[in-house]
Amino acid sequence: MKLQSIVVLCAAFLLTGISSAFAQEGKISGYIFGDYFYEFSHPDATTEALKRNGFQFRRAYFTYDRDLSENFAVRFRLEMNSPDFGKSDLMTPYIKHAYLSWKNLIPESNLYFGVSPTPTWNVSEEVWGYRAVEKTIMDLRKVASSSDLGMALQGKFGKAGVLNYHLMIANGAGTKGETDKNKRVYLNVPVKIAKAYFIVPYADYEGGNDGKDKNLLAVFAGVQKLNFHGGVEVFQKTSNKALANNADRTESGFSVFGAVKAAAKVKLFARFDVYDPDTDVDNDGNNFIVAGLDFAPEKNVNLMPNIKIESYQAEGKDSNVVGELTVFFKF
Repeated sequence: MKLQSIVVLCAAFLLTGISSAFAQEGKISGYIFGDYFYEFSHPDATTEALKRNGFQFRRAYFTYDRDLSENFAVRFRLEMNSPDFGKSDLMTPYIKHAYLSWKNLIPESNLYFGVSPTPTWNVSEEVWGYRAVEKTIMDLRKVASSSDLGMALQGKFGKAGVLNYHLMIANGAGTKGETDKNKRVYLNVPVKIAKAYFIVPYADYEGGNDGKDKNLLAVFAGVQKLNFHGGVEVFQKTSNKALANNADRTESGFSVFGAVKAAAKVKLFARFDVYDPDTDVDNDGNNFIVAGLDFAPEKNVNLMPNIKIESYQAEGKDSNVVGELTVFFKF
């Protein structure tokens, strides 16, 4: 039996068996978001000729949380996504999170072992609030992974929660297997003022063979209130000896976003990104715009028509324009 089939069967077993066997002792939850999308233009003429459109699930989560005792808890989460346009693959679940947490190992802090979220953009994604529409800039540009296998210590200095931290040491391979001896160290130190204003400095470092190490620096500043949430995020990642001539590669990005409440069940949101994949190369960057409307007919259900425009600095290169009707629901 193929490995893919085994994974699907295991997922089916979990979905049908866990709810009855464990629901009384734990919590089952999840969420799903997807779209109908239509690509109006693409910079590659061959791709544009396809007139790509269709329905897709961009994420489906199935999560089981359980407290083992006063001090220990576990989380197991599966993720599934639709394959890219043109591929007929099945939506295959894989492990997104699987970890044991040790609560209050030291005062106001928890220790995590397993596949757990990284601290790279967790705060900015929460303030952005529209992961269902689009990833935050560092996630979109794949400068790090949203989860990794290792150990993490997360907590706050004092009960007030003004100064916080999230320290992690992990493989650096995300949800994939480790391939080398090097590890990645992540750290953010969120400052939260009046439960609404955020300043989050961030850094990580990953060793590399033959001097091919990497480092990432970022900072996020934002506000999260009932009628408005938004922020600004900047980053710079340096990959040493990453290019063919053993030259260093430095990429950078800037993102500003916001959402405002326009009516009882309606918000308007917008975002503007600037990304440069190599700061030593001219006219290789791009700008990215997202704008849309969020209508929530019921709690935990959101309908979000939106448009995405990615334009390029290179001369003669058309923009990529995609319209979407995004649906988000959770349980």
